Amino acid sequence: ASDPGPALGATVEKLLELDEPRQARIEKYYRLYGGSRLLGIRPWEEPTDLKPFEREQSDALRLNVILAVIDTLCSKVGKLRARPTFLTNGGNWDLKLKAKRLQKFMDGAYHQSDTYEISPEAFRDACWSGTGIMHPYGAGKRICNERVPSHEFVVDPRDAMYGKPRRLYRVKWVSRECVAEEWGDDVLAESGSEAPELNTDDTPGREGYVRVIEAWHLPSPDYVYDEDVAEAMDMPEGCGRHVLQVGEATIEDEAWHAPEFPFVFIRFRKAAQGFWGDSIIKDLVGIQVEINKLLQVIQQAMQLVGQPMVLKRDGTVLSPERPTNAIGQVYNIDSTAPSLSEAIQVVAPAPMNSQVFQHVWALYDKAFEIAGINSLSASATAPAGMESARGLERLSDAQSDRFMELSRHFEYSVGEALARQFIRVAKELDESLEGGFSIRAPGERKASEDLRWKDVAIDEDGYLIQVFPTSILPTEPSARMDEVQRMTDAQWVSPDEARKLVDLPDLESSNDYATADLDNLERQLCDMLEHGKDILPEPYQDLGRALKMSQQALLRAKAEGAPDRSLDRVRNFITAIEVMMPPPAPPPAPPGAPPPGA
Repeated sequence: ASDPGPALGATVEKLLELDEPRQARIEKYYRLYGGSRLLGIRPWEEPTDLKPFEREQSDALRLNVILAVIDTLCSKVGKLRARPTFLTNGGNWDLKLKAKRLQKFMDGAYHQSDTYEISPEAFRDACWSGTGIMHPYGAGKRICNERVPSHEFVVDPRDAMYGKPRRLYRVKWVSRECVAEEWGDDVLAESGSEAPELNTDDTPGREGYVRVIEAWHLPSPDYVYDEDVAEAMDMPEGCGRHVLQVGEATIEDEAWHAPEFPFVFIRFRKAAQGFWGDSIIKDLVGIQVEINKLLQVIQQAMQLVGQPMVLKRDGTVLSPERPTNAIGQVYNIDSTAPSLSEAIQVVAPAPMNSQVFQHVWALYDKAFEIAGINSLSASATAPAGMESARGLERLSDAQSDRFMELSRHFEYSVGEALARQFIRVAKELDESLEGGFSIRAPGERKASEDLRWKDVAIDEDGYLIQVFPTSILPTEPSARMDEVQRMTDAQWVSPDEARKLVDLPDLESSNDYATADLDNLERQLCDMLEHGKDILPEPYQDLGRALKMSQQALLRAKAEGAPDRSLDRVRNFITAIEVMMPPPAPPPAPPGAPPPGA
């Protein structure tokens, strides 16, 4: 392929000009949300580089309803912890066991990359800027995930008209020190940081930064990756392309075989046309501006006439001359003056009509109504008279219905879309690391285990990703206990299982002993069916429960196509339980029958 350097730089310059309105909108929205300047677009500018009007308004009284709405949204939707589940096609038992190990591998990837800490931040970016972005990548022997601001990306508006562009460009200004540390002094010298296109406007401080461009072009829709063809050719016909350019130096120019970009995009609301999402601030900016204007008027009125005034009749001589806040203060008035009520008056006029204050709070509540949130949620208060956990849970569910579509999109992005990216990164790490790639994943019974990618890898046609929340139970302890209690009363779960479902940290030590028999039985069944171990029952465990659950596990494994060797281990386990169990007590004698031995 030809050198993309000059053409790529010119293309990005043109796209940045077309994207300037969106960049300006992002800066405006960030100031409305965060109250400060967004430095990522022009990092060489000083944080205090504000216009005189902005400096004057920065200290004005503010009631940031946008901040309250977005933070409330993040506490409701951004807290979701989506978990991808791998469903296999057909009834192949070995494939199902491999999918279960892949599930554990993915749990380890989410834990290693701190995804559940990064995803709420990306969702917050989606709320205020319209689009939140996560970037999964491999570094060393680890799977990583980073939050990326949307203003670093540009797309061709015509290519992205239907929301699925085939070309994506990431533009970032990096300091010269970081460029030298990452790619070496030779690349820094070759990057041409003094080139005209890098310092066209003679902005002070810009010469200390180098523009880094990373571009992706997706493969054609009918392209099918073939490993042999890819190894024989650098860029097979129809494949995509990935280019990394530092200044004028091209660092990477390689084929791109993946059918999607290496990013996960979270949109607050999909726009009617185009790639980028719409922000909630777009709906609330008018209300916020009006609230700011009213607050400034109220502040000026309070400072002008909000203080009490003392009116004194001409000729009246008071001693002391000025009123004080002393209790029982005595005032002397000369004999020629009228009475005290006529000589002096204290006036505290209303600085503003009460309707103005009511209008401010009406606008504040209207902002939450537009966003679909109960304003009580922002203040963490419950409606008057509602104290039961069940009532609070229903109220929360009713509010969550308003964000059903948003919640599903967030779960899809954090669950299915991110899982596909982690699988791509794991493949790349496995190919690049000597000995393959492995990850430490959470295992059974609060333990961890090391899983190799080669042992869990499944062909893409062999599984289907489905996203579920990590728990459907309420998060509030009182509501969670009420829900588990209802499940216990309905005999859906046993008391021991109920203790595990409640999962309160204060009861962890007590639960470890109370559920030890159930944990041991689950481990025995797992060792027999999944790890191929011959297990004998313990005489101290609950043999009755072990018999019932073993029979259920046997039937379940047989329905899923488990091999006979695994089923025979469970059958032997059941037979050993029946031998160890004491014989049943004889039935009671019928009424009137002689006692035994008579």
